[in-house]
Parts: sequence; structure tokens; C-alpha cells
Amino acid sequence: MTKMFIQGIPIAKGSMKAFVNKYTGKPIIVRANDKEQDAWAASIKVTAASHFPEGPSLSKPVELYMTFYMPRPKKHFSRDEETIKEKYAGEPHKVKPDLDKLVRLVMDALTGIAYMDDSHVIYIEAEKAYTNTKPGLALEIEQ
Repeated sequence: MTKMFIQGIPIAKGSMKAFVNKYTGKPIIVRANDKEQDAWAASIKVTAASHFPEGPSLSKPVELYMTFYMPRPKKHFSRDEETIKEKYAGEPHKVKPDLDKLVRLVMDALTGIAYMDDSHVIYIEAEKAYTNTKPGLALEIEQ
């Protein structure tokens, strides 16, 4: 099992949006969060590549275990900005970004590094939670 931590605020893979150019009639497809997605995906790729210097496995099944650690909002803290208010201590992260879109970006970033194609992924376990320290992604890859 390969374990790693990618520090940074996790970004979700945005949905594609299509528009029709009113002058040419041609469709225009854009992604949401382009720059943020690209930077987060690059962090994942660099970290994963250092753990898989031999490159991706061509045939092994892959299991992914992910925990996305999200920063707490300011309202969770007392006035001293260090103590978490009791009512928020066990609060689950039940706001955006969506877990499935977080996972999708990670799987796409790992393609060609930890596995040749994300069809090799046979099991995924993922969760998101608040953190009091460093936001990021705890990732375990089992082949």
C-alpha cells in the first residue's frame, strides 16, 4: 500500500458547460474552476509520481482510499480564533464541494501515474472532514 498526503485545499472537478456562439452557431465548452483545478491536479500528479517512479501498472487492479481534509470556516472558532466552539466540534463537512467531484479529479490526476486507466480502479473509499491543522488529501493506493 502506498500512502501519501497532498497539502492544499481540495478542489472539485467542475462540470463542463456548453454554450452556442450566437455569431457562428458553434458550441463552446468551458470548465468551471479551471486554474484551481489545474493547480490541485498538478500537486496530486507530482506527489503521486514521486511514489510511482516506475510508472503505472498495466494490469493490476487498484483500490483507492481518500480522506479530504477541508479547512474549517471562521464561524466554527471562538473569538480567540484557536478554540473550536463546542457545537461545531464533531460537525461533518456537509457542504460543497461534492465528494464525487473531489474523487473524480483525483482519479483523473492519477491516470497514467498510478494506473493506465481509471477502469483499473475496482474499489473506492472516500470521505471529507474538517481539519484544525493542514487541509489536504490523505491518499492510499493499493495494487
